Amino acid sequence: MKKTLLLLALAPLFATSLAGCSKVSFKALEPEEEILLPGIAHEVEVLRDEWGIPHIYCREDLECVTAQGYIQARDRFFEMDLFRNYGKGTLGVLFGANPAVRSVDRETRRVMTHPSDGRHVAEHIVESLDADLLAYLEAYAAGVNAYLDEMGSARAPVPGEYDFGLVLDGAEEPADWAPVDTVAIGRLFSMMLSAQLDVELGGAAMAAGLDAQTFADLAPSAPLDPTFALPGYYGSGALGSKWRPDAALLQRLRQAAPAIQAALDAREGPEYLHRFFGAEPGSNNWIVSAEHTAEGRVIVADDPHLPLWSPSVWHEVHIDATSLPKAKGEMNLRGVAFPGTPGIMIGHNQQIAWSVTTMGYDVSDLYQETVTGVDTVRFQGSDVAVQKVTVRFPRGPLDGDGFDEEKLCIVPHHGPLWSSEGFSAQELADPDQPCVDPSRGATAISGRWTGMEVSNEIGAALGIMKAGNVAEAKTAWLDFEVGAQNLLIGDIDGEVAYFPYARVPIRDGDLSASPPWLPMPGEGTHEWKGDIPVDELPQADNPASGFLVTANNDIVGTTADGNPVNDAHYLYYTRDLGLRAGRITRLLEEALAEGPVTLERMREIQTDTKSDLAAALLPHLLDAAGARADLVTSLGIGDALARLTAWDYSQPTGLSDHDTDAAPSSDAAEREAAIASSLFSSWLFQAIEATFRDELSAAGAAVAGRAGRADQAMHKAFFFALEEDRNHYFDNVNSAGTVETREEILLQALADAVTELQGRLGNDPEEWLWGRIHRAHLQSIFGVFGVPNAFDLGPVPEPGGLHTINVAGFNRDYTSTHGPSLRMFTVMDPEGPRSEQIIPGGTIDELDHPNHGDQLVPWLEGRYKVIATDPEAVLEAAEARQAAGITPGGRWLFSPQE
Repeated sequence: MKKTLLLLALAPLFATSLAGCSKVSFKALEPEEEILLPGIAHEVEVLRDEWGIPHIYCREDLECVTAQGYIQARDRFFEMDLFRNYGKGTLGVLFGANPAVRSVDRETRRVMTHPSDGRHVAEHIVESLDADLLAYLEAYAAGVNAYLDEMGSARAPVPGEYDFGLVLDGAEEPADWAPVDTVAIGRLFSMMLSAQLDVELGGAAMAAGLDAQTFADLAPSAPLDPTFALPGYYGSGALGSKWRPDAALLQRLRQAAPAIQAALDAREGPEYLHRFFGAEPGSNNWIVSAEHTAEGRVIVADDPHLPLWSPSVWHEVHIDATSLPKAKGEMNLRGVAFPGTPGIMIGHNQQIAWSVTTMGYDVSDLYQETVTGVDTVRFQGSDVAVQKVTVRFPRGPLDGDGFDEEKLCIVPHHGPLWSSEGFSAQELADPDQPCVDPSRGATAISGRWTGMEVSNEIGAALGIMKAGNVAEAKTAWLDFEVGAQNLLIGDIDGEVAYFPYARVPIRDGDLSASPPWLPMPGEGTHEWKGDIPVDELPQADNPASGFLVTANNDIVGTTADGNPVNDAHYLYYTRDLGLRAGRITRLLEEALAEGPVTLERMREIQTDTKSDLAAALLPHLLDAAGARADLVTSLGIGDALARLTAWDYSQPTGLSDHDTDAAPSSDAAEREAAIASSLFSSWLFQAIEATFRDELSAAGAAVAGRAGRADQAMHKAFFFALEEDRNHYFDNVNSAGTVETREEILLQALADAVTELQGRLGNDPEEWLWGRIHRAHLQSIFGVFGVPNAFDLGPVPEPGGLHTINVAGFNRDYTSTHGPSLRMFTVMDPEGPRSEQIIPGGTIDELDHPNHGDQLVPWLEGRYKVIATDPEAVLEAAEARQAAGITPGGRWLFSPQE
């Protein structure tokens, strides 16, 4: 806390204009470091502000990129090394060949396999790049490797994570950085945000174990809140009946159940390790047209919801190749990048700003392959050979050094096998074993994803960074084919666009009978037959409403009737509950009705913690209490009901400071809201488990646990069970001779919530404050493994909750490890864009450094830092940093290496 207050007391950054600014010199400030950097022809200046954010000034674009590579490596190299090995399927380099790590490496390598030859798709992508894009990646790699040279010669310290017990000896001597590493990281994030093969496996296990109506009820397609960004985009159309599987589909999936279970069994280790972004990644973004803002300028907002990692998933940077004397570059960028990648992913240049959220197109499919012989499957009436490719997985020093050679089985027309009936994961990887064998089982499961094929997201990212207006940005984004994003763009001329482009396959066959969100027949009847044309994908220019909101919701309403395959195009089976999108939309409409929306109002919306989920569900609990006053009395829940009845649905911590042991807030209303938040959140878990655990248990252990997690499908299923009086779900089918009622289940769940809170926090309800149990935990990779370590930040009390705008989701332990990884606003002023933002954590990954974790408190409190781009303001911040004695200092000088 003292460290943060010291930094907050330093001179503020002033967001002043670049327009008309003369070329500047920073010679008045002595460089704290002078670094020789290969690949540059001119000096590169780097100023750091009080937050440690590097402001890179150069004369040519690639010189800035080389300096960025060095700086990112200095600030975050272990994270970069982790990301590249994760993306390449070589985490064993860092952690050895323990079963959990090998399981993740196998899965990543499988998803990243180019089906033509079994090589990693990143290798194919690098080979496809034109000379300019390759030079861009090589310039970045040169900067990273310059830092690695210093680290190897002890001129720079080895990041502390390499000394942690989980990391193997020898890992602190990492291989040189190469363009393929950056591409693999980009593909990793695309995989996490768009490949849903693992989700389909879970759905298949659920469908195989349930009857048709129960599956349809417990895995609903429709949203709770039908707020759509572009309603009626494919025409109004008559709403059809809700989709449900037919008998033939369920029978086929039951036949495939052993292969489905084998694929699930192969996923050893923590689920979060398999899917760093969690099962349901999300974000909010919106844009408001110039005529509707108090600024009179377009405002772009973004808060991508990603893992709360330590260090942060984002590295902040300002790149300027235009302001130094004799500068002739194009780049003048401000924003954030994934460590291990050059440029920025979200932010602005001097003409446009852009923001992104996950679109969620269904771009991956599992296939149920029919085994016809040893290493053959049936396709279009013929037997097709399953290809075997040798893959080398690192063992690590503790496991005997070197590599394990395993086989990867590839169905040429679909992709790698995830499982083969009768084979364990180890046998499927054994080069001496076949891939499929009819004597052991008749079914195998293969998977296909658009990201297994070559595309040019590197070109799209560089193109949008250099775009001069909305139209140019959209043209550049046509190369962003994998990892679809809800791209919102605004420019200094007041133009606004929504352009969520990506490759979206069109499938053959009857999608209602064999839907793409479950394994499809692999014999050739449900193949991809091209992509949805770009002009038929959702998009909009200058919307008449003056604003546009996305929050991982259904964009056009194809799921509104619970049937996503009866519209012009199939886009996805289901999306978010719609609560965040709906609340943002309504709050913006209210703000606009009062007049032009202010930036302050936008901040309030982005940090809003009111629970529309509670508003939707609690009336049913209160109705139950009214119907069964006798139960309210016998269960002793009258006080709890009174608190929930009076609740305004906000979710503050109820504490006076950022510590779970802090004194309660002096604000009585805040305390009451915090107590109600704890009651509601516990009640929700108790009620969902009591309602659905018996049905889910029938589908097996792999499915039963969903009732105990904060699962979006369960929240939808619970809502619709209440709204549509599906009262049979409230009866426990395992309690012979007893029929439990809806009222009994809901009220007993509240009594169980009271018991839980008493056990956690004591008998005094005044101590049941939300911040006592609900905490943000910014985890390092070691924390993901479940190992206590000094690199984690927190846990710390956090406001917000499930599906609030300021999202702070959690599972049964009430700990949030996923949320707003960045909050950002950009005002597109022709005099020079102005931006403000905050990330959880800090810029520099070095324990005890002032910039390690220094943004956590402002992030928790919903505050923002103003980001300077004017060179004079940046210099002022650097001088303040240097005067405070913070190392690395305010000014670095990169000089050409002879």
